[in-house]
Amino acid sequence: MVCPKCLSQPTKTRKLVHQTGPKNSGFTRIETLEGNVGYINFWGFDQVNDASRKRVEAAMALIENTNASIFDLRSNGGGDSNMGRLMSSYLFEEPTHLNSIYWKATDSTTEFWIFEKINGKRMADTPVCILTSEDTFSAAESFAYYLKHLKRAAIIGETTKGGANTWQLFQLDNTFGVVIPIAKAINPITKNHWEGTGVQPDIKSCRESRLIRLIDYHFNKYNYLRSILKKIKEIKEQLKPLEPN
Repeated sequence: MVCPKCLSQPTKTRKLVHQTGPKNSGFTRIETLEGNVGYINFWGFDQVNDASRKRVEAAMALIENTNASIFDLRSNGGGDSNMGRLMSSYLFEEPTHLNSIYWKATDSTTEFWIFEKINGKRMADTPVCILTSEDTFSAAESFAYYLKHLKRAAIIGETTKGGANTWQLFQLDNTFGVVIPIAKAINPITKNHWEGTGVQPDIKSCRESRLIRLIDYHFNKYNYLRSILKKIKEIKEQLKPLEPN
């Protein structure tokens, strides 16, 4: 499914809540759109420290009472995946396993769960969508991938760049070096990753689509699909007693 031509019409926002500079842990724009929809645009995932935690707390506080939330990752090139963990922690009520990394050198696996404690409101029931493009990369892809497969967010936009595995540069001499993967991502649900394939959007849409029209068009479809999935789950629960042992 692709966006119609009407998506190129001008964008209107109800209220500009906050605008940040380029060094504010990657956050560039935070708005409340028409329909009380929270919107966060950020170009990278900062390292998690006291300063970046405060910025995340401030950003999430500005959208905590909205009817839905949008994370715009169309220009996000990644960074520290722990920032994705921190932001995801606001979207779940219960402990949630997000991703795992398998390290070949030690034959060990590190699991990444949401943070147990956060400062702020958890928005476990707030519908979420993530905007992606072919420039969305690395930790930004991880954020989109696990929220998609946890059925916590709808992905709208283009297929992402496709960088999942951790790599290391080995210098051969003063001129040449070689980059070799040293670990791979393993999603706890799919048992796979997005390396080379990218994160596939639930609804394909061109990157240049105007935001309000895109949300008007796609969010209604997402909510409709969500209601169908909920009904299917209810039917499956009702059929469980009838299943043979």
